[in-house]
Amino acid sequence: MPPSALERALELLAPGAPVVFTLHEHWAAVDDPGGFRSALECLIESGRLRMLERSSFLHRRTTSGEPITYELFAALSGR
Repeated sequence: MPPSALERALELLAPGAPVVFTLHEHWAAVDDPGGFRSALECLIESGRLRMLERSSFLHRRTTSGEPITYELFAALSGR
């Protein structure tokens, strides 16, 4: 899903509703098409997303043993 889908989903939630999602670490850190870095920063700075926890975890390993890391976001919807 693109960052705009997250923004639209937040519009449907009541203030204070729990919001939990995961993103591949690459997409959480970039602004390329499909990247969420700036979108997340804007949502947090504007108060539309109140972050409770953000942590990384090993999602799985590739068949060659390389780690695939995701980030967990646990938050509350804002105003």
